[in-house]
Amino acid sequence: MKRLTFALTTFAGPVMAHEGAHVHPHGHDPFWAVAVLALAVAILAAAVMRRR
Repeated sequence: MKRLTFALTTFAGPVMAHEGAHVHPHGHDPFWAVAVLALAVAILAAAVMRRR
């Protein structure tokens, strides 16, 4: 296990060089806005349904 850890940290590939999650400049912003809005509406609807 120590050899595997050493190899993975020493010989990091392009995946490890990525700076992390970021907003994609080619149109994914509207998708995430709609997805978050739909999730918020679903949570709100579930909360309203539980009260009745």
